[in-house]
Amino acid sequence: MEMKQVDPKNNNVLVEIMRLKEVVEDVFVGNQNSVETDAQPTEFYVGKAHKFGPTANIKGQCPELKENDLVIFSNWSGIAATTTDAYSKVIPGANIVAITKSLEMKLEDLKPTGARVLVEVIEDSKVDENGVFNDKAEDPREVDTMKGKVISLGAEAMKLEIGETVYFNSFVGNLIVNRPTQKIKTINSTDILFTA
Repeated sequence: MEMKQVDPKNNNVLVEIMRLKEVVEDVFVGNQNSVETDAQPTEFYVGKAHKFGPTANIKGQCPELKENDLVIFSNWSGIAATTTDAYSKVIPGANIVAITKSLEMKLEDLKPTGARVLVEVIEDSKVDENGVFNDKAEDPREVDTMKGKVISLGAEAMKLEIGETVYFNSFVGNLIVNRPTQKIKTINSTDILFTA
């Protein structure tokens, strides 16, 4: 079967996978065709949205979605559609966490979808103001809390200011850029605990 024969129904989207995660001897080692040589492992796919069901781009799904958009979604999302002309998956529109303009995953090209917020993770330095490495154990009350700077907002996200610092649990959201110098997550705005 060819991709053009796949007809997604309801809220589903047919996506041609453009960037795959790479596994060598059962160990995840990064992304194939990665533009960044310092890229670290992530758990997402980037693909081109070819066709979608009638409710895939409505409120609560992915209202920003247009045909041929490059979309970002969890590699666990949807099911593989066995086609002879491309590796493709059929995924629910609500599982698309961001849309990007290019495979390079530049910050200015990323746009979160729905009620999601794009944040640049702020990692507190373990080097103090005197340049001394501080190896003290973290406060156990803070271990699961992360903070990030708001980069952009999805159409349905709560009202936040660009550049505002938000706090959230570390297990929420999707890490879509994981480089040694930059970590970008999409998180649901309802998962934001507080701002400061």
